[in-house]
Amino acid sequence: MELYIKYIPLSQLKKYPKNPKLHSSDLGKSITEFGFVDPIIVDENTNMIAAGHGRVQELERMKAAGDNPP
Repeated sequence: MELYIKYIPLSQLKKYPKNPKLHSSDLGKSITEFGFVDPIIVDENTNMIAAGHGRVQELERMKAAGDNPP
């Protein structure tokens, strides 16, 4: 297995429907203060998010608000 970074549009990511975690608005504050340092893990065959649902949710919120991407 090879790990690599690939940039894809948020709209192409598929959220796992049974994701059990809830996220607070503190995540957005953290991204604003420290930047976006932890990648979203995605199954390359399906574009299903394996880790990073909260980060995707915050990026979507920032995009909708017209904020610049981190």
